[in-house]
Amino acid sequence: MRLERFGDRVSLWFERTMPDPFTLALLLSLLIGLAALFLGESFPPGAAVFEKGGALAEAWKSYLFEPRGANGKVIQGYLYFGFQMCVMLVTGHALASTPMVAKGVKWAASRPSSARGGVYVVAFVACGSALVHWALGLIVGALMAREVGRVFQRRGIPVHYPVLGAAGYTGLMIWGGGRSGSIPLKAMSYQPPAYLAEAYPFGEGGVPQELTLFSPLNLAVCLVLLFFVPWIASRLHPGAGSPVRGIEDSDAQVDEVGEEVQMSTVQETSILKRLEQGRVLSGLVGLIGLGIVFSEWLNGEFKLSFNQLNVIFLFGGLLLHRSLKDYVSAVSEGVSGCAGILLQFPFYFAIIGMLLVSGLGSQISQAIVSWTTESTYPVATFLSAGFVNLVVPSGGGQWLVQKDIVMEGALAYQDMTGRAIMAMAYGDGWSNMLQPFWAIPLLAITGLKAREIVGYTAVIMLVSGGVIAGFLTFF
Repeated sequence: MRLERFGDRVSLWFERTMPDPFTLALLLSLLIGLAALFLGESFPPGAAVFEKGGALAEAWKSYLFEPRGANGKVIQGYLYFGFQMCVMLVTGHALASTPMVAKGVKWAASRPSSARGGVYVVAFVACGSALVHWALGLIVGALMAREVGRVFQRRGIPVHYPVLGAAGYTGLMIWGGGRSGSIPLKAMSYQPPAYLAEAYPFGEGGVPQELTLFSPLNLAVCLVLLFFVPWIASRLHPGAGSPVRGIEDSDAQVDEVGEEVQMSTVQETSILKRLEQGRVLSGLVGLIGLGIVFSEWLNGEFKLSFNQLNVIFLFGGLLLHRSLKDYVSAVSEGVSGCAGILLQFPFYFAIIGMLLVSGLGSQISQAIVSWTTESTYPVATFLSAGFVNLVVPSGGGQWLVQKDIVMEGALAYQDMTGRAIMAMAYGDGWSNMLQPFWAIPLLAITGLKAREIVGYTAVIMLVSGGVIAGFLTFF
């Protein structure tokens, strides 16, 4: 069977059966709750069902907004992390909306002359941008999909818009090996529990990036996927003569990428208004902010983190936008993409709480890796991370659930730590192609529905998974 026909059949099945992302979050909450109730092994011995249910209900309630540590104190990390993700998305959207980036999007969208070429370009730009910053890859991928759809519509070339949308989402599959990868960044500050402390060789500094992001394995995987994923996506486009759905059949936003902001015809004489509509103030603040980051880098004090990434994209967006007014407008547009994060994150955090309280998360990881050897452990970690990501679609949340289990197994084998951490990162991104949580901003920009793209991304996931597993085993 040709790949595009297989993709069409899988896509048709998902369109008929897949719920919307928020419905999926609620269903997963109920299913994980039931599984934790009857399968969890961390409850007190002999605990009755109603006692287990009470513990799960308390964990679900507290982890929605106020998770508590062993000492009973409220942990700020989860709400803080959710806010970090919103800032990443908004600043990434604002940077992607700058004239410089918008011109690049328009130029790249005008290059391909065939439908499959258009899909390849969208996926390549999305993946390349995601390796720089996951939010940038998501927004630029969405803008590229929409712009290529418009270019081909004007040219009268049939192009299947759902495949373009799927191509724009592929950056979320390889982002974990890029500069904003949550899991390798969090591994830099990993502190092992007491039972692992003796075998842990890295001290208080955590696992260095030389073993994770900058390892030969990760550089090779990212380079291969950067070209291979777009090729697979392009092969999913229906062949000549097959029916397609163009951008005119979607609810894509009508505003043009990089459209000029229409200034008031009234002459503004106020100094404050001139500062608002000019680039002097925004440019000055942007330069100061980036200058501070650059000085830290020169002095060897720079350490890449979520906050540092947010700082770079915040001040980079201020510097590259035409005015403060433009920047505020771009941020306002980006905020709408945070609706899904704000609505769904608490429920996924609640799932984390149930997985931790019941021990079900550790049981899942242990069950998958229990049959491993030194050669199969990385692939088992990759598969377990992919499964856990379906119910905890967050790199930071995934690290919380799996970190000690994965590190324990990695420390049992010689020189396996960095490989195991990257296997977890690859698995986390890999199953994003089945989990539409992070696709919400892309869906808002392209006007597509999750069920229209997930069938195609599922095929990309299956094919690419074999490539990743091969690297983890034989590289």
